[in-house]
Amino acid sequence: MKKIFSLILLSGALSACHNNPPKSNPNYVASDEAEITTLVFDNAVFPDTSFKRRELEVYDFKRDGVSKEYIEQSERIRDGLKHRLDTAKLYVLIDDKLFKIYPEYLNDRVIRLKKGDRDHYLITISAWQREIVIDSVQNQTFNFKNLAFHYYYEYILKSQSERIKAHSFVAGVFKMSTIFFNKNGDKAFVHASFICGGTCGIVRDFYLLKKGGKWRIVLDNMVTIS
Repeated sequence: MKKIFSLILLSGALSACHNNPPKSNPNYVASDEAEITTLVFDNAVFPDTSFKRRELEVYDFKRDGVSKEYIEQSERIRDGLKHRLDTAKLYVLIDDKLFKIYPEYLNDRVIRLKKGDRDHYLITISAWQREIVIDSVQNQTFNFKNLAFHYYYEYILKSQSERIKAHSFVAGVFKMSTIFFNKNGDKAFVHASFICGGTCGIVRDFYLLKKGGKWRIVLDNMVTIS
């Protein structure tokens, strides 16, 4: 697989310190939708520590056949990049518009799985498909009050990307669908993606269950990856 993250480097310098917890979302309002949105986001988006590590891996040359001069040059570049990653702000963009899911989506997922050999996936998806109705009336825009901040990113809507500060890094773009519930309100389905560059992206379906007053992901089904 090609490099997981595509780096977007802008100009200027700001600091980000991990000695303190991530700043909280002042607009956050606790609810089922908020708990699910945050759970899906945290599982769809790579943590900031992973982003930094993968960016630096490009300059790790430990294999045979690489000259000493080239290794030294790469190490200097790596050290400079590490300093910038440690001192610059890291952003994740959130798409303002939600995915529009067609009503037969879950039915089609069941049909496709029946042609394969993934029984454990089929059991879960079939159960959710029988209870969850995807109607044509769906929310259109992302609601920022539903996202708690758990990573050391700056969270910003895609439409407001011009506000990104100078000399910053953009890890990628998150997008999700409306949250679809069953009648009892204890099962939910969400379609989401994280696009981290022109050749990097993961699209996933999340099947969630509420038990003991807490939501958890029962199945994280990767639909496509590039």
